[in-house]
Amino acid sequence: MNKREKVLLASTSVAIFTGALFFYAIPKLSYTLHDQLTHYGFDNSDKKQAFKSLLIQSGAVDLSRVDKFLLERCNKEELVSKIIELVRISQENFVIRKGNQERWDVKKKTWMTSDVSEKLKTLGYFSSVTPALRDYNILVVLGARKTAMQSRIDYLDKLVESGSINPSPVILLAGERYVSLPTDTAAPDGSMESLEQLAQKTGKELSELTEVDIILDIFKRKNSPKLTRRYSIIDVPRGELQRPNTCTTITALIEFLIAHAPSLKYNILFVSNQPNVHYQKMVITETLREVAREMKVNTNGIKVDVVGPGVTNKVEIAEVVGGLGSGIWAQSVSLIRNLNPILTPAQEKDLISLYPGRDIRAEIYDSPGKKISPM
Repeated sequence: MNKREKVLLASTSVAIFTGALFFYAIPKLSYTLHDQLTHYGFDNSDKKQAFKSLLIQSGAVDLSRVDKFLLERCNKEELVSKIIELVRISQENFVIRKGNQERWDVKKKTWMTSDVSEKLKTLGYFSSVTPALRDYNILVVLGARKTAMQSRIDYLDKLVESGSINPSPVILLAGERYVSLPTDTAAPDGSMESLEQLAQKTGKELSELTEVDIILDIFKRKNSPKLTRRYSIIDVPRGELQRPNTCTTITALIEFLIAHAPSLKYNILFVSNQPNVHYQKMVITETLREVAREMKVNTNGIKVDVVGPGVTNKVEIAEVVGGLGSGIWAQSVSLIRNLNPILTPAQEKDLISLYPGRDIRAEIYDSPGKKISPM
């Protein structure tokens, strides 16, 4: 090989090496938000199309850019930004709760028409959710307004009496949410007459009644020995909150379980109701991770299943739309974590604003010390 050939070969090698470095340095355009919708339970083309239609109909994403938002290929960092954007727009357009407003107080928007109900049915937010197993160590009824607690206890009773699940100890997991007195348009905790009777029965003032009093009254009225023979009540204080939420109630449950069986080996069936089953399952799962971190306990032995009856005609469509938005909010942190990203400062700031009070750094990385990327 002469000198000229050697120079040419060396130049060619450098060019190939440089090109390879350039190729691998370019972030791979391997993702679409559309593909990630499976994480939210939208696991077929009909569900993905229904969700896309809701984004357009609600005004969350303009028709002219919805395909770019969902279908355009992007790298991992761009995908994380799209997921964050999805959380933001779903909170603004689907959840639409203001301040301390309860779910049942939200009024439907003009875009929430009958065809929206059909799309929500396609997404599975109207259907009942059934147990995956027959045997559970504990059956937990989650607190809520009276009508929801009644439907949850009725649904659990039906599962036990039909043999769909075997009888097990029941925990009524409620807390310091003071009852909502009836108005001309809503009676979430029952009529004034029924509340006055409950106050008299419990020896309390009307203003002292909480959802704990209501759930106990409903449960004790059930003529179902299989269901009611073994039960406990966990009364969760509200602390500095307007009322206990799913996170604080699950933390109280874990503390209760640790006191009774420190090994924490449980199959737990939680009973909620639609449209909140998907949301509450993810919040329960994420809360278990958080409790494990903060209390330095191993919760891997706790297996969670969440079920509930379907949506009835008494539930406003705005509440079902809100359940969709809450589900997206609850499931997005785990989706981002599964991508194993390095958050930019802007992404971390956005997540902190969308998930106030939560240690986003710890949740995404399972370790509060990992660095984020530079500006």
